[in-house]
Amino acid sequence: MAITPEKQQEIVQILCKLLRDSEEPRIRAKAAVSLGKLGIELAIPELDRAASTDPDIQVRLSAIDALVLIAKPELITLMTEPSKNQNTFHINRPLAK
Repeated sequence: MAITPEKQQEIVQILCKLLRDSEEPRIRAKAAVSLGKLGIELAIPELDRAASTDPDIQVRLSAIDALVLIAKPELITLMTEPSKNQNTFHINRPLAK
């Protein structure tokens, strides 16, 4: 089921309102992440505002990430894949001696 452009615009408006007006930083951060995943340039001004003025650091960082994803959507795959050269930590496995 495809989302129509009109529905996308409505979704972006709702997420921008949450990013701007929610009292909960967690909700503002999630709204920013969602806007980035949608990748719609209409959200850029609101994300820019949040990135530079939101009082919560997590919201600011989420807004910055969203702006990067809108500018370079190919980074979504890179940001979600584990690094092949990075050591992993397993909490249930004893440390090697």
